Amino acid sequence: MAFYSLFFYATSLCSQSFYVSTTGNNANAGTETQPWRTIQHACNSATAGSTVYIKQGTYTENIWVNVSGTAGNYITFTRYSPTDVVVIDGGSTNTQTELLNIADQSYLKFSGLQFRNAVGNFSKGIVIRGSSHHIEISQNTIDNIHFSNNAADPVTSAKNANALLVYGDDAVNTITNITLDGNTITNCRTGFSEALTVNGNVSDFEVRNNLIHDITNIGIDIAGHFGACPDPSKDQARNGKVFGNTVYKCRSSYAVSAGIYVDGGKDLIIERNTSYQCGRGFEIGCENVGKSASNVTLRENIAYANDQAGIGIGGYNYPSGSGKVINCLVHNNSLYGNAVLGGGYGELLVEYTENCSIKNNIFSATSNRILTTTLNSTGLTIDYNLWHTTGTAATATVDFNGTIYTGFTSYKSGTGQDAHSLFANPNYFSTTNLRIQTNSPAINAGDPSFVVGLGETDFDGENRFQLGRVDIGADEQSVQLPIELLSFTGYTEGGKNNLIWTITQTELGGYFDIERQDGQQGQWETIGRIEAEKSLTFNFCDKNPLTHAYYRLKMVDNADKITFSKIIGLENSKGSIVIYPSHTEGVVFIDGLQGQSFDVQVFDGQGRRLIFAKNTYNLDLTPFANGAYQIVVQRNNHIVQSTKVVLQK
Repeated sequence: MAFYSLFFYATSLCSQSFYVSTTGNNANAGTETQPWRTIQHACNSATAGSTVYIKQGTYTENIWVNVSGTAGNYITFTRYSPTDVVVIDGGSTNTQTELLNIADQSYLKFSGLQFRNAVGNFSKGIVIRGSSHHIEISQNTIDNIHFSNNAADPVTSAKNANALLVYGDDAVNTITNITLDGNTITNCRTGFSEALTVNGNVSDFEVRNNLIHDITNIGIDIAGHFGACPDPSKDQARNGKVFGNTVYKCRSSYAVSAGIYVDGGKDLIIERNTSYQCGRGFEIGCENVGKSASNVTLRENIAYANDQAGIGIGGYNYPSGSGKVINCLVHNNSLYGNAVLGGGYGELLVEYTENCSIKNNIFSATSNRILTTTLNSTGLTIDYNLWHTTGTAATATVDFNGTIYTGFTSYKSGTGQDAHSLFANPNYFSTTNLRIQTNSPAINAGDPSFVVGLGETDFDGENRFQLGRVDIGADEQSVQLPIELLSFTGYTEGGKNNLIWTITQTELGGYFDIERQDGQQGQWETIGRIEAEKSLTFNFCDKNPLTHAYYRLKMVDNADKITFSKIIGLENSKGSIVIYPSHTEGVVFIDGLQGQSFDVQVFDGQGRRLIFAKNTYNLDLTPFANGAYQIVVQRNNHIVQSTKVVLQK
């Protein structure tokens, strides 16, 4: 009995719900009919495994979370219904405001809320600090986070605001298992800070599927070496992934503002993101002297229409004015029409790096300058890329460590870089859709020694290596192979004919035409069509079957190649065969086949055949256990009736 009580308590705990409403009272029980008044009270009182439902309204609060969940029992804070608009409003006080502060807490989820109007120097929308871990911030909107309520207030390095900040400031405990997913951050004046920042002693995090735009500085920043953590050996955001984010209009008049920036972080993967109309598209750098950013992989990203370079990598003033970038990989990215403001940047800007590799990228420029390198990197490899300008290969220019090369061939011979690279139009679908068309020279032209990384796909989540060698750029051209059929069967039930077939591939394009024939000498007619989309199993129901019918599949792939399946036959007396009763104490009867030759089979719920008999008009199920059984009647090896009956003795 004691064990049962403990189990019941744990189950109740995990399913407990609390409610908050602008018409509630914190003296209430927190139930749906007696809700609390403030989110802060819920953040003081919610228990592990509970969900706090916040009803529609504006809550003028600065919230400090003082509760934690446990492993497997998160505390979730979310809106009452999908249509409720829940706003946490800081009131634009022009004093430091933090709308949601999570310090030294764990196993928490905040989802579907709006945070706005934190206005004042060092204000924050959401901040995670200390020894926090297992925190999920998802599907929220954060806007109007400003360092000042005066739009004309000049920016200095001492003026900052953060919309969403993970700040690892504990020298002993690392912030871990943080997920920032599907949030929208917009209309923020962040001074010298950023919209979404992961900084300091933070490890094992994901920044994914967020939409960030109209920010006065950097969009996403993964940072290190800024003194957030008192222990310098831990003062780096690390072991994280940034993927699926879209960042645009992150521009600054006072600093280089990348859409996505790694500044001193390490051991990171930045993949499948889109950055446009920012200062730069993507950047890997390290601003702090004597420090480095290292082991960063930038892959399968898209950048276009950014003010400066589409991708920048390296220490901008090494060694006296900045750190350096080491052991980083930039591969399979697609760029177009960056360096909008000129300035000699080109699509790619390489500053000081050590042992970095830039391969399998498409750099398509709208000016003659395609590449600029400075500060004499060591161990730099640039190869197997596809370059293009609106001019010609002969007029393309490269500034390589201060030497200007005119002509793509001249650049290759003078520097030894890009020995296997191409100069050609990549044939993008458009200036904003940087997928490649079927005639792109990027197809099957990447580094033949390229090895796909763990979990790596192209920009659309499709497999690499569909044509032997990897394609250049973020998009792998899909290859549609002929449809391979594994099985094609049919059965009759309730006066209808059901067809089922399975295939070997999941991404086919094309379609299946279901064709029927009345006798083997008749004409084939098309009675249905099913698109060959992302599935392995398909089915079709012929609701008006013929008494004797043959079926086949006409299989058409997306290259219009046609193949046919085998032919199967079904007999259907359109319901004249009756198996009854549907619920029996033991005996089941079969009518409608008197004088005909037929087979009867009985299967249990696990598909095991229990009875096989010929020309039997009644079945005795009493030897079997209570439960559901399938009765199948066949003539000439074709199913003519299949019915489920329930035995209850």
